[in-house]
Amino acid sequence: MSPKIQLTKNQTFSLVFLAVLFFSLFVGLILVQQRQEIRPKASSTSVVLSLLPATQNFNLNDTNTFDLVATFTGGSSTEKIDGIQTEVDFSSQYLNIPANHYIITAQSGLSVLRVDGPTISNQNNKALIRLVATTPGSGPSTDKPIVVAKIDFQGIAATPRPQIISLGTSQIVNNLSVAIPVTLVGAGYTVGQGNITITPPGPTIRPVIPGQADFLLQTDSNSTSVGQTFTVNVSMKLTDSSARASGVDFILLYDKKILDVVNTVPNITTVNSQAPFTDGQVASGGSFNDQYNFVRVTLLSKKQTTDLPSGTINLAKVTFKGSSVGTATIKFPDDNSLLQVSGIAVSN
Repeated sequence: MSPKIQLTKNQTFSLVFLAVLFFSLFVGLILVQQRQEIRPKASSTSVVLSLLPATQNFNLNDTNTFDLVATFTGGSSTEKIDGIQTEVDFSSQYLNIPANHYIITAQSGLSVLRVDGPTISNQNNKALIRLVATTPGSGPSTDKPIVVAKIDFQGIAATPRPQIISLGTSQIVNNLSVAIPVTLVGAGYTVGQGNITITPPGPTIRPVIPGQADFLLQTDSNSTSVGQTFTVNVSMKLTDSSARASGVDFILLYDKKILDVVNTVPNITTVNSQAPFTDGQVASGGSFNDQYNFVRVTLLSKKQTTDLPSGTINLAKVTFKGSSVGTATIKFPDDNSLLQVSGIAVSN
């Protein structure tokens, strides 16, 4: 005889409760699985949000424009941008956004949710930009760069060293409501108090050995700005057709309060295989007197007599950078003994 099992009311309630619990867990697992399946996949697109150009030099009170550009990798014509949010951080000690120069976002293809004006931006040392698509999916596609904004800045005080305009908290969202990974790239700038005038502005001839050798300076510009570089070409002309140069030793002077030497490249064969000189030595940065620092270049040619240079000979290129505003003089010393040329005369 099979044993009979009797269930009390409490036992019956417990079994019903367990059955309901198991059913709830089962349904819950299905719902969780469904939610996981319909969750949008992460975007395979990435974007660099940058200020262009990467560097700019401002004269005092001049206004320059930076473009805020979003450049996508892995984007497509079907992926659209629904929203862009960023902040542009700058120092109002050196820059401001001029009055009535409002940030322009017309090229972005998005509508303005918030764009700070000049007054608020200058007070906060940053400009907030929030743009959205007019309707979901109607924004620009990610298969080409987007000019998010054009921002005008004015230089209001000289910078002691290069400064940075940086990008703060930023987010770019596509039409699937997925945030695209963003890399932020700011821009550098300097502000001067005006131009630096360079003398001499063009070719300058300095006779050293009358009738035989003249030293020349040549630069393609007579004006530059603080932080900008320019190059001076130093050459020598042997006016005697029978003269051949085997060695040159010269000193070049420049205003120590206005210019710095960035680089000096002698015209030797290790730099240029066709150069007239085989060896060279450069000394620069020393003080010549209260007004001038100096660059000294010594050149030597170990070539055969028939291969020694004649006529006009390039000696070196000296690159300078403006460090302060004023009129900068670049010249040879007045004392001819500091300009030496050695060589030989050959019969024609």
